[in-house]
Amino acid sequence: MLSQCVSALPSPEDLVLLNERRTYVARSMETLPPRLRTALRLWCSGMYTYDEMAQIARVATGTMKSRVWEARHEVTRVFQSDAFVTLGRFTRDRM
Repeated sequence: MLSQCVSALPSPEDLVLLNERRTYVARSMETLPPRLRTALRLWCSGMYTYDEMAQIARVATGTMKSRVWEARHEVTRVFQSDAFVTLGRFTRDRM
């Protein structure tokens, strides 16, 4: 009976936190050098293979893979830094 009353939808608080997290990640991406930012945007779109992304950027496939890894690593580092925790309502246990 109780399971019928509990909503599977996120709470309003969860939606606010998700929106803030997305905003922070987007801002973190903007701090990347253009070559990494471009690689990460192509990868995040989900529309391209690594080979296609490499052709778009006119680099080798291995170079594109390393750029995506480096960009993801840098955004993750910033996101998990102590500076991030002091910027908003997030705590590491809520992520």
